[in-house]
Amino acid sequence: MKIALLFTSIISVLNVFSQSLRDEYYNRALEFAYSNNYDSAIHYFSLVVAINPKDSITYFDRGMMKAYSKDFNGAIDDYSFQLKIDPKFVDAYFLRAIMKDSIGNRRSAIKDYTKTIHLEESNADAHFLRGIDNISIKKYKSALKDYNQAILLNSSNAEYYLRRSELEVVLNQNINAEKDKKKYLELKSHE
Repeated sequence: MKIALLFTSIISVLNVFSQSLRDEYYNRALEFAYSNNYDSAIHYFSLVVAINPKDSITYFDRGMMKAYSKDFNGAIDDYSFQLKIDPKFVDAYFLRAIMKDSIGNRRSAIKDYTKTIHLEESNADAHFLRGIDNISIKKYKSALKDYNQAILLNSSNAEYYLRRSELEVVLNQNINAEKDKKKYLELKSHE
């Protein structure tokens, strides 16, 4: 009985120490991140996940630092780890899609934008960026649907109208293209 109580006490102390050390490393990582010292931030975030491999937010934060460091594959890996722990973390799907775009993996990025939209239908940027990727694989009608939805969700983004106008020219929808070009210029004049 005494041995079990001693063991429980030791585990409890170790958990408190581990959490304290985790918090210290996490806070250091954030300080480095805020000062744009991404390599040091990555180092401290790595120490946090060494202490607690199921610390999903730390994978996400480290992924962001890797993205800022142009380590797109490393960022994809961290977002993927994060999503294994928390599969409904919408920002991880969205940023992983952007990283996949950065390395030219358009079809896989489309899947992540689609998952983002499934979890957060009001994400206009996910619709817009999926539209860009659909154009790159020559799925023009799908791209037009994405642009339409992006504009429906955020009618004040000038670039949405410009891109849709360019696509409408490709689709021989010249009247619509002119209207969108005018809307683009109107919005740009108010910036």
